[in-house]
Formats: sequence, structure tokens, C-alpha cells
Amino acid sequence: MGNPKSFASKCATLNEDKVEEIFIELREGTSLATIAKMFDVSFATIQNVNSGKYFRIPDIIYPIVDRSRKYGKEPGERDDFWDTYEPVPELYWPKR
Repeated sequence: MGNPKSFASKCATLNEDKVEEIFIELREGTSLATIAKMFDVSFATIQNVNSGKYFRIPDIIYPIVDRSRKYGKEPGERDDFWDTYEPVPELYWPKR
């Protein structure tokens, strides 16, 4: 296996702007197949961009989205999500 495909590759069809657009589409939940059609690349290319195998950008956490989990990941202990989280109130039925 050679080096990962980079922006400097002569056969690269994607540039940094397009890869950032792909990241946005991935985060919005657009399917990989749809994104591949939008950018006229293969499904595998989108998978590889998502995983960081192709066109890796420093300081980005890969994969961009992890769709292998049916229910997704719970936010981490220090995630901003918990600052605004309010549990759904439990319903208590009156006893008869």
C-alpha cells in the first residue's frame, strides 16, 4: 500500500475546498452515494475521505461520521451537549 492520496497528487480530482464541502455533507447526514454523485467521484473515494485515508487534513478527527453504529455515540463527559440537556420528565400515574 502506497502513501495516501493527497491534494498534491496529479490525478487528484478533489481540492481542499471540495473536501471541506464533503465534510459538511457527511455531517448533515447526506448519503455517501449521493455525495459521490455530487462531486463526480466514486463511493469508495467518499468512504476514504470520511476515514482520512484520502486527503487527510491535520487536526481533524476521523472518521468524520461513523455510520456503523445504529444508535450513534453518546456525547462525551465534557461535551457541550450536557450543558443544555434536560431529561424527559417521567410520567407518574395516580394510584387508584
